[in-house]
Amino acid sequence: MDALKFVEERGGRALETVRKGYDDLHERAYKLATLLLAGGGAMAAYALGRFGVAASVVEWLPIAVLALVWLAAAARLVLRGAGSQKVPYGVGPAKLLKYHDDWISAAATPEKALEEMRRQEITLEEERVQQYAEACGKRSDAIDQAYRMAVVLAPLAGAVTLALIAIIPLALKRFAGG
Repeated sequence: MDALKFVEERGGRALETVRKGYDDLHERAYKLATLLLAGGGAMAAYALGRFGVAASVVEWLPIAVLALVWLAAAARLVLRGAGSQKVPYGVGPAKLLKYHDDWISAAATPEKALEEMRRQEITLEEERVQQYAEACGKRSDAIDQAYRMAVVLAPLAGAVTLALIAIIPLALKRFAGG
C-alpha cells in the first residue's frame, strides 16, 4: 500500500467519525431542548394556574422563575447548539476532474496529476475534519451550558426568589418603622 492510499483511508475514517459525532450531538441537543421546553412549559402552566386563583406569591413565583430559566436554557440551546451549522460536504466529482485537468495542463504526467489531485483532496479532507470537530465542540458546549442552567442555575434562582419573598416584607416593615 502506498502512503497516499494509507492517508486517504485513515482520513476517511476520521471524517466519518466526526460527522457521526456531529449528527449524534445534533440529536442530543434537540432531545434536551424538547425536555427543557416541556418541563419549562409545565412549570409555567402550573405557576399561571396558581397565580390565577389568587394564591400566595410563595406558591407561584419560584416556580415561574424555574420555568423561565428552563425555557431560556432551551432557547439558548436551540440557537447555539441545535441549529444547523455550515459544515463542508466534500469535493464533488466535477471539481476532482478539474483538479486533475489543471495538473495535466500544467505539463504533469497523468500519474503525477493523479498524485497531486489525491494530495489536494487529502488537504481539503483535513480542513473538513477540523471544521466538523469545531462544530462538534460548539454543540457540546451549548449542551453543557443548557444542563448547567437547568441543574444549577434554575434551583439557585428559585431559592433566591423564595429568600427574597421572605426578606423583602421584613425589610419594608423595618424601614417603614414597624
